[in-house]
Amino acid sequence: MSSVRAIGACLGLLLVTYVPTFLIVGAMHASLETSVPAIIVISTLIALGLMASLRKWAGYTWTGFGFAPSARRYVIWAFIIGVPAALALTWLDHRFGSAGPLSGLVIPFWKALLFFGVCAPIQEEIIFRGLIQTAVARYWSGSVPFGRLSISHAALATAVVFGLVHLEVAAFTAIAALFLGVLAGELRSRSGSLLPAVVVHVLFNFGSFFWNR
Repeated sequence: MSSVRAIGACLGLLLVTYVPTFLIVGAMHASLETSVPAIIVISTLIALGLMASLRKWAGYTWTGFGFAPSARRYVIWAFIIGVPAALALTWLDHRFGSAGPLSGLVIPFWKALLFFGVCAPIQEEIIFRGLIQTAVARYWSGSVPFGRLSISHAALATAVVFGLVHLEVAAFTAIAALFLGVLAGELRSRSGSLLPAVVVHVLFNFGSFFWNR
């Protein structure tokens, strides 16, 4: 029953965040240069609003959502694991014939770098590892063992949804997103902070971004 509630919370929060976002942006009939930052800003504001509501009515805290400092070792681990993993997965993505999620961009370099290299990772980490994973963890504690390591149920469930969301780009992109989601989710779970997750997400996006340049 706890897993059912967790999955329900995961999908519910995802839909409540993104459905209004895309309805609003779709009604704007805006160009790519306008619609991309609009999606980032609107979805982030909705997520923060949901966090504020959960904080008021369900006993959550901003610290619990990951808005807290991180121990230095988790940020270091984000770089140690994130850099080689990002390079390897980006190379494999192209090796298997995908142009990459950031291919075909027709907006200025600095805007693309800002939107996809910095703002999108922050936005997605707030939504997935901040809002969704925190809610899932309340209903579904525990972890799945992988040899000497373990991955929390909340991090794994959120990563699966994160990968499925990226399936529309390409199959291997979804696999890479799943791997990123597990890594970012576990860093967020262990550190109690969104910072290491944002760092590793930025590294992954930078890999794709500069490959396509």
